[in-house]
Amino acid sequence: KYYAGPGGRESLHSDGPAAAGLTGRPAPLRISSDLLSFTTPTMAKNRNSRPLRILHVSMELAPWAKEGGLADVLSGLPAAQQRAGDKPVVVVPRHGCGSWDESAIRPVPGGTLKIRLGRVEFPVELGRIEHPGGFDVILVRNDELFDREGIYHQPHASGVFHDALVRRSTLCHAALYYALRATGIPDVIHAHDAAAALTIPLLSYRFQPTPLQHARKVFSIHNLAYLEQHPLEALPYADLPLEEAYPMGPLEFWGTFSGMKAGIVLADRILTVSPTYAREIVEDPEIAGPMHGVIHSRRDALVGILNGVDRKVWNPATDRHLAAPYGAANLEPREACRKELLEMTGLDGASGGGPDGAPVVVGVVSRLVHQKALELLVEAIPALASDGFRFAVVGTGEPDLEDAFLDLSRRLPGRVWTALDPGEPVARKVFAGSDLFCVPSRYEPCGLTQQYALLYGSIPVVRRTGGLADTVDETVGFLFDELSPNVLAGTLRDAAGAVRDPDRRLGMQKAGMARGRSWDDVAAEIRERVYLGTGGGEAGEQPARVRR
Repeated sequence: KYYAGPGGRESLHSDGPAAAGLTGRPAPLRISSDLLSFTTPTMAKNRNSRPLRILHVSMELAPWAKEGGLADVLSGLPAAQQRAGDKPVVVVPRHGCGSWDESAIRPVPGGTLKIRLGRVEFPVELGRIEHPGGFDVILVRNDELFDREGIYHQPHASGVFHDALVRRSTLCHAALYYALRATGIPDVIHAHDAAAALTIPLLSYRFQPTPLQHARKVFSIHNLAYLEQHPLEALPYADLPLEEAYPMGPLEFWGTFSGMKAGIVLADRILTVSPTYAREIVEDPEIAGPMHGVIHSRRDALVGILNGVDRKVWNPATDRHLAAPYGAANLEPREACRKELLEMTGLDGASGGGPDGAPVVVGVVSRLVHQKALELLVEAIPALASDGFRFAVVGTGEPDLEDAFLDLSRRLPGRVWTALDPGEPVARKVFAGSDLFCVPSRYEPCGLTQQYALLYGSIPVVRRTGGLADTVDETVGFLFDELSPNVLAGTLRDAAGAVRDPDRRLGMQKAGMARGRSWDDVAAEIRERVYLGTGGGEAGEQPARVRR
């Protein structure tokens, strides 16, 4: 419940676990199911005939606070929704590592509050800033929780911060508090990935008796591998009822609590970021991992829609970071970008079998994590480097992979260059200056880098999985199936054959540069299939117990 705290400030307080010193069993908050129905004819008609109020909750947002592709999604999708006439708002932490324009941040009226989790109160201040895409962003400020050097963990470290559950709970509580105080209750509350997953169970339990009960609960899976499990004893810090953590219940996952599972089980609609990945996580336990039973039980609520790309942001004809602008109609200036990349990286431009006898330059822009299967490339590089290949690697992630690429750079100077998190401008130079672009992922929910590479005329070499399979075919790139260094090396050699053939190379580049689905198309499909539920993936009856 909400009450006026000292000095008239708002406080968010949970009865139950907090009041009972972490040992209480709060009574679940319930409401008649007919009041929760989203699909009654009157309500559906009203939502379809007017702009939708959409609240997005995320841990990342480009251009200010970015770890991966999630940040780009939260920039492109709401901007397209705004252009379409809907009313999106994004709620995100005010990260200390973010590049915010402090002078542009304005306080939110009534936006000073205290959130009580367990026996601790966390002060929060809400600020507002306008995104370059034209939509409002609400910043959640608590310096103790969010003023850190990284978004999820310290730079060049693995795992997450030790207080990850409290950080996520604070974000999600603040987002729902804002939703209650905003002008107009949201029609859709859209939580993105594990870091914002708590939004969904909070709506189902703690915020159920509020007007938010009428919002459609949408949960986006951007990567099912990040489960972020926590001890059940920590549930009070999520402000969720302990009695719902019974074996195989919505808040229990193999003896722990997983916000990802709770989001999947309790959402009205589940969205993931490509059609192939949606099919894979339902059908393939190796890709879905421990969450396979859960996602299989909600398969009727699952929709896979390919992410878009912002062609205004990712456009080599207007990219100010490049040595020369170019487009599909005239690719000759791209050679200046290739030359700039070689000079910037110190890669050897001597004879190697590429265009005009130059080496074949392979670009990598990636998180350096197990999912990306880049250890295959580490094994393949020494032999390829001796055969005229050069490698420009940009990324950050797990220490063992960072060390492996740095070691290759030391052992093979002029043939391998590695930069750990040098910033987006350097990544853009890799897209524009490389001949081939390598993405050998074990699995890939969507993948945006291969789409950026296509737009910039770098021919992708990818594994046939998830969104890679949905965005790359033989007319624009090269695909392989087996997770093997030798198979990857063989595919790169095949791709080098296209680089050496000017006509084939040009044809593939032009075809690739014409690819890229707009965020406007994506937003329209999400509105119809997910927010309004008028096509495909309709949710079936929820089982009493959900398979683990």
